Amino acid sequence: MRFPLLAAGAVLLTSCSADPAPAPPPAAPVVSTLAAPAVSTPLRIDEYTGEPCLLITVDDLQVDYPVSDHITSNGEDQCWYEATSSDYGTFQTRISTDTSPLEAAYRNASRYEHFEPTVIEGMPAVTAAEKRDGTDGCAIIVGTSATQGFTLIRNPDKSPKPAADLCAPTLTYATNALKRLR
Repeated sequence: MRFPLLAAGAVLLTSCSADPAPAPPPAAPVVSTLAAPAVSTPLRIDEYTGEPCLLITVDDLQVDYPVSDHITSNGEDQCWYEATSSDYGTFQTRISTDTSPLEAAYRNASRYEHFEPTVIEGMPAVTAAEKRDGTDGCAIIVGTSATQGFTLIRNPDKSPKPAADLCAPTLTYATNALKRLR
């Protein structure tokens, strides 16, 4: 009777004095493996360089967004619109003539909670928002060639809506812009 009790005690002592198992290695950072689709029929946007407010005009917008500023930043011509009603926030048009904003969006896809590839007027595009709840707005990013494209950004102000709701009218603006480019 003593032998099984001693054997059980020895097993218990051995298992208590053993070194703990090593911790698993940390998880590797998530890197997007998505690749932007190729643009099959390129559209040139060069004629809008220096004139980004002509790609999306005040008449195209469904709410009153008077043009508030035209700037060039990081190689992109940008047109900013600020709504007369604070419920609509701001709207931006960004034109890229030397790098593809669509490639950059796919490369950085993991930073978005809302990332939805789509096709607008036959051109590859994506709707993207850093926050699904729309608190940071919605971007429509369109590739018009391997090295060009445009981005439309709608930023909410007082009453943010889900990203998908913010993107819906912006998709209409992107459609209008692509029709203008043809």
